Amino acid sequence: MIVCGDAQKRQVIEVAVQGWTEDVVVCASLQEAQARLDQLNRTTIVFCEQQLPDGSYRDFLASLRRTSKRTRVVVMMPGVDPEAEHQEAMRQGAFEVMMSPYRHDDARWTLIQAVQEETRRG
Repeated sequence: MIVCGDAQKRQVIEVAVQGWTEDVVVCASLQEAQARLDQLNRTTIVFCEQQLPDGSYRDFLASLRRTSKRTRVVVMMPGVDPEAEHQEAMRQGAFEVMMSPYRHDDARWTLIQAVQEETRRG
């Protein structure tokens, strides 16, 4: 799943994960992502933009903590204060953080890491 209000950024991630996953669900808002996530029955990897039109990645992570879904969230952030932002996202429960500019290889590598971790956990 890709949760990103910016179509150009969303497209970078979408192109990067094509062929690496069966289906890519694209959402432009927090509300849409939460509704779509409730419909999915499997483990999900979510690329979530730091700030969304109706909330933030923090809101998304908080909503996931209230469910039993095993979801890996990759937070996509502008690189303003990379170390502090990265640490904060990880404390909030993110699986990983990607700093902009977003590159295809970074998204693919993060996806591979998430899948490998899920495979190890069974």
